[in-house]
Formats: sequence, C-alpha cells, structure tokens
Amino acid sequence: MRLWFALVFAGACAHPDALFLHGGAIWTGDPAHPRASAVLVERGKIVAVGADREVEQQTPRGARRIALGGRVVLPGFEDAHFHILSGGLALAGLDLSTDRSRAEILRHVAEWTRAHPELPWIVGRGWSYDAFTPALPTAAELDAVVGDRPVFLSSYDGHSAWVSTRALALAGVGATTPDPPGGTIVRLAGTRTPAGALLEHARELVEARLPAPSVSEKRSAILRALALAASLGVTAVGEVGGSLEDLAIYEQLARELRLPIRVVYGPAIEEGAAAYAKRARALGAGLLTAGPQKGFIDGVIESNTAQLRTPYADGSGAGAAPHLRVEDIEQQLRAARAEGLDVAYHAVGDGAVHAVLDAVERLGPSSTSRTRIEHVEILDPEDLPRFARLRVVASVMPIHADPTAEVGTAGEVGVWSKKVGPARLRYAFPLASLHQEGVRLAFGSDWPVAAIDPLRAIAIAVTRQSADGHPDGGWIAAQRIDLPTALHAYTAGSAYAMRLEDRTGVLRPGLAADLVVLDPSVELTNPRTLHRARVELTLVAGQLVWDPANLGTSARKRARSMQK
Repeated sequence: MRLWFALVFAGACAHPDALFLHGGAIWTGDPAHPRASAVLVERGKIVAVGADREVEQQTPRGARRIALGGRVVLPGFEDAHFHILSGGLALAGLDLSTDRSRAEILRHVAEWTRAHPELPWIVGRGWSYDAFTPALPTAAELDAVVGDRPVFLSSYDGHSAWVSTRALALAGVGATTPDPPGGTIVRLAGTRTPAGALLEHARELVEARLPAPSVSEKRSAILRALALAASLGVTAVGEVGGSLEDLAIYEQLARELRLPIRVVYGPAIEEGAAAYAKRARALGAGLLTAGPQKGFIDGVIESNTAQLRTPYADGSGAGAAPHLRVEDIEQQLRAARAEGLDVAYHAVGDGAVHAVLDAVERLGPSSTSRTRIEHVEILDPEDLPRFARLRVVASVMPIHADPTAEVGTAGEVGVWSKKVGPARLRYAFPLASLHQEGVRLAFGSDWPVAAIDPLRAIAIAVTRQSADGHPDGGWIAAQRIDLPTALHAYTAGSAYAMRLEDRTGVLRPGLAADLVVLDPSVELTNPRTLHRARVELTLVAGQLVWDPANLGTSARKRARSMQK
C-alpha cells in the first residue's frame, strides 16, 4: 500500500512538460528585466524568468532541468526576410556561394556537370558579381566547360541568371527576342546576340523551361530549410514572395505537425489582396501564420537594376526604371489596407526607398496595416525622418554589410561600393542612422541570398568588421549599432514586423518559450565572439528542435530518473 501511494504521488507530481534552465547568462529582451540566470517553461509558455533560487521555488517536482554552466541564453532569432522553398531547393543543387574567382567558379561548374550526367539541366546559384568584374559572365564561358548541356545559374542575390547557349536555344531566346518588361537580356557588344546574362525578369525566359519540382520535392525542400534555420537558432522565419499554390504545402505540413519552427507566410503582391486575404484569415495562430504581401520596386546595385536618385558613381548610368510608379504603389497599399493586409516592398536603392515613402505619405500612416521596406541598402538622408513619422518598418539584412567583398586586404573596392560611390557610402546599410531616428528595425538574412547565421549578422551590425577584424575600426563605422539594439532587431523587432509580438520576441512570462542557448565561447561583452559562435539548443513553443550538445536529452534522462 505504501509503495503504491509513493508511485501514484510521484506520478501526480511529475511534470515532464516543465523545463527549468538555470545557471545561465540570460538576455531577456525585456527592458523591465533585461538580465536573468534562470527560466521556467511549462506547456510551451514561459512561466518565470529571474534568479536561480527565485525561479527554482516555482519549479514543479519532476521538471526537466538543464544546468547552463554560464551559457548565454537569448530569445529565439526571428528572420523577417527568408525564402524557404527556393533556399531548400537550392540546398540540393550546385552551390557557388563560396567560390571567389572566375576560375574557381568555372572549375566547380565543370566538376558538378561531370558528376551529374543524369541531370537534364545543370541548375545552381550563388555566383558573385565581383568574380566577373567589370563585365557579366557569358554563355561562351559556360559552354567551354559544360559542352552542349543546358545550364541555369542564379547570381547570389537571385536577380540575375547566367545561362549556357543550349539553355538559350531551348528557351527560344535569340537576337530577335525583345527585353521583357522589367528585364534585360545582356547582348554581345555591337550585336543583338544574347551574351548569356539575364537581368531581373529576363531570367524568367529561361527559368520557365526548368523541370518543375514535384510536391514531394517541395515538401522535402521546405523541411530541409526549416531544419537548417533551427540549427542556427532561428525560431521564426518570414517567407516573402511565395505563392498561394505553394501555401497549400505549408498548410498540410502544419496540419501534420511537421513544422519545426514558426513560418510567417507572405505571397507575391501579384497574387491579389482579396484572394490572399481569404487564405490569410483561415491560417489561425499556430506555427503557420499570415505575413505581408511582397512587392518589388527595383533590383540590385551590382547589376545596375537598383533605382538610385542620381547616376551610378562608376559612370554606368542611372539604373533601370523602377518596377512600379508611386501611383502603382499607392494603389497596391490601398487595396491591401482594405483587406487588413501588410505589404513589404523590396527597395534597395535610395530612389526606390523614396518612392515607397512617397506612396505611404500620400495615404498617410495606417493604424491597422504595417508597411515594410526591405533591404534599404542606400538611403537619402532626407528620407530618414519620414520612416518614423510614417511608421514604416525598415526590414534590413545586416549580413549584407559584411565588408569582406567591399574592402579587400590590399585596399581594393568591391563592385557594390564602386557603383554606389564615396558620396553615398556614409549611408550604406544605414543601421545607426535609422535607429537614431527612432525607426523600427527588423533583421533578416534574405537566405539563400546570404547565410542564415543570425549571430554572424549581429556581429557585423555591431562591429562592421569581418570575422578576422578587417578593416580596422570597421567599414563605415558610423553606421554601427550597439549589441542590445542588434539583438532587439533580430528578436522583438522582427517579431513586430511579422505580427508575432504578442507571442514571441522577448523572454517574459506568458509568452511562448522560443529561445536559444549558445556555446560557452560566447561573451556578450565581446561581440566579435559571435562571428564563430554556435547554437547548442533551440526551443520553439517549449519543444526542443535543435540539441546537438544533448543539453535537453540529458534533462529528459534526469526527469525520468526522478519519476522512478
């Protein structure tokens, strides 16, 4: 009888769904209580945050326990600008993102082509404009290493494509093919013959001929991408520019409880406000929620497709015409607001940013809809006060400000910086200027354009240096921000941009238990340690989704032993 009572009592008091993390260096993100050493999680929510002894007094018997050993704990990173499906598909293809020279890229393409004779097309991404400066790559260069095989290679930013002669022929792109609206077929000098580079919408002429992935392949790609994000401490991602057709795949994965992290799904604005609003309202408030519609104003600096207010500094012109006029943007915003939707506009150049702000100013700020401007790589200082006044969110990618490609060890200047020019560089990736004006900052990666790694991105935002400390003092050091500001932008700031602020972004009782534990080498007093930091545990809604150090596994074993 006594033994039976002991077992029943132990079972009644055990709380395997409770998790007590203690002995850590916790940055909560909550201005009222920014620091703590322990956190208690129950049923997916944070119950208590504070000192070890204080939180332990509230911890139920049988809770799993994790001794942090001084490790840094942060709210989960929230990536406001992400391309889940395209990035996941790219993980299975040819990756040129780490190749730095023309010779290295061509050698890699040749090796991949020889290794995959079964593929109908050679598809890859990641080549850098810097590797081919001053001209764009050509089909002839590809033909020399792939022969008569069709090849489609996206640039690292996804705004240009490099294709082989066979690919052009299969797509019917030749001397008489006109440039499509919003795109440019680069031609051989003095002729109408396509050279092999396709800019912006022109890339779609060949991309449309690629073998379409099956639903099964898309499912696998989505899960690969989300698993990679979780391994880097990302607990929520904002898919920007998806399709309503592909949204059905995410809805099915959500029903199957297969999503490891939060997905905030936003389709291309061309899908239509009314059609999307109906789907958005049906998503609910689980791990899959509705995000903003995505619109494009311009392209990118390196290919001269970004819209600048004055000509490019290298004498190559004023850039392509914007995809949308101010009147068009205003009309789209009006339609979105009528349906209660948010809009996120890709605007890299200062001219494109200016156009979006003009459209918002015509309508006035909204109390129900949020407008985001994505990237903001170059900014006219006269537009700084308009961001805050119009309540526009600056959704930016600090990892793009990595000085590695812009300031070489021998003093050489990258393609991006040459085109921007010294007069505009003081407002390049203007994190500090935006923050000082009181603009809401949301951070993201734009993956697969850049690496997902939030820790490296935060290190760049704070130091404006590469991992090896180059250049001395930082690249455009006046645009550095402090560590709390950078952490806030990658957590609470992005949560606001994705309308998750009532659930995540801060470690506070009542909010979801989305958090990350970093490896012991991380010191928040030394931001450079973030460059090579690793994530040892990722928790989403109280569930362990990444635990390579077995911190949570050990906790589960201890919890079970207490119930025996």
